[in-house]
Amino acid sequence: MAPKRNRRAGSSSAPNRFLDNTRREHYKIIQRKGVVQERNIDFPSITFVPRMQEIAEGYNWMNFNNMIGDYNISLVEKFYVNALGCPNDDYTSYVRGVEISYAPGVIDSIFGFRPEEFCSVRQRRDTAYTDAEYDQMLHE
Repeated sequence: MAPKRNRRAGSSSAPNRFLDNTRREHYKIIQRKGVVQERNIDFPSITFVPRMQEIAEGYNWMNFNNMIGDYNISLVEKFYVNALGCPNDDYTSYVRGVEISYAPGVIDSIFGFRPEEFCSVRQRRDTAYTDAEYDQMLHE
């Protein structure tokens, strides 16, 4: 039987855990405050508001609702710490040295959300009057 290897102090992945010392300190704050786990909606038990499930299905949110489950709190904390304050704000975080994109387009494709151009709120905003147009209407 081979002898057990002695573990060296510190992990080999320690340098990859945080991008810098600021994030390492912020990790301590996140650990102290904790992370609130997302909860899915149990639609079959909400019989008094059937429209909720219709809306979720209409927006293709059911896959997202069904994906919520168990998680590794340590990985979640590290994701949030390394996502904080990236200088170029490119929706990128790092966990254990792996780059993770959380850009809107990536999130939309993972969960099967509708593209932005089909969003009714976006369409209303795009067709709304500008401040200059409102000003002109008020002073006619």
